[in-house]
Amino acid sequence: MKSVQIGDRVRWESAAGVIRGEIVDIRLGLNAKEELVPWLTIQTGSNRVQICGHDSYLKSMKFTVLFRDYEKQLEAI
Repeated sequence: MKSVQIGDRVRWESAAGVIRGEIVDIRLGLNAKEELVPWLTIQTGSNRVQICGHDSYLKSMKFTVLFRDYEKQLEAI
């Protein structure tokens, strides 16, 4: 998985266009192939979406970290 952390502001491309949001949670879970992968929960305005954090999936969506808030990450510790 790319280096992402809770609090990162990110963007990715989908059929709906370019989407921006903030990572609010990261959990491990099974995908359709029964593999254990990270799932990213991202707040996009008033909605939350969950996407697979597998490298190949993030790469295909041109997933990028725009901003990393180090102060917010220190508060989470």
